[in-house]
Amino acid sequence: MADPSAKNVDPIVVELRRIRIESGTKQKDIADAIQIGHSVMSAYENGACPPQIDTVRDWATVLGRSLQLVDPDGPVAQPVRSGVRLTKYQTALAMGMLLAEASRTRGRSESVAADLEQIADILARSLV
Repeated sequence: MADPSAKNVDPIVVELRRIRIESGTKQKDIADAIQIGHSVMSAYENGACPPQIDTVRDWATVLGRSLQLVDPDGPVAQPVRSGVRLTKYQTALAMGMLLAEASRTRGRSESVAADLEQIADILARSLV
């Protein structure tokens, strides 16, 4: 299988794929859980087509993660609603939050997670 990070694959999809692989979860298991075909799941992970935000949210949930939109000027994260399309800015923020959460669950320090959140914010601001 080709490395999806080498293609134009959404960073959130790359991160969800990484989490799936690290957890030992098969594509088929994720596809079954979110009620899509295995070939569709493969196409998402390999960048052949982008998933809808509902699919990304469900995929993250199956992997024990949450997908949130974060107001960089406010402390409260809001859950992603069905039918919402993410801008590049929001995608970068959501990816940063996923990375920070992954960092926390791996036992890394809160300062590392905070650094990841700041990096995501800087990246997001550069995409505006």
